[in-house]
Amino acid sequence: MGKRTFYFVRHGKTEWNLARRMQGWGDSPLIEEGINGAIATGEALRDVDFTAVYSSPSKRTVDTAGYIIGDRDIDVKNA
Repeated sequence: MGKRTFYFVRHGKTEWNLARRMQGWGDSPLIEEGINGAIATGEALRDVDFTAVYSSPSKRTVDTAGYIIGDRDIDVKNA
């Protein structure tokens, strides 16, 4: 087995982050700043050849992963 690199990324900023509210299993939507941050992360990682992308099932994390992946042909797997 060759070398493996793992990238861990937190979800983008949400409405509840702004309110300084604990989210836990609650699912607050991404705000524009969170979307833009996820897109910027995707651009910074554009040269990485991901073999898999995993996300928790919460909408904010799935959306963040989707913005990071952009137009790449890779599915987000439920972790």
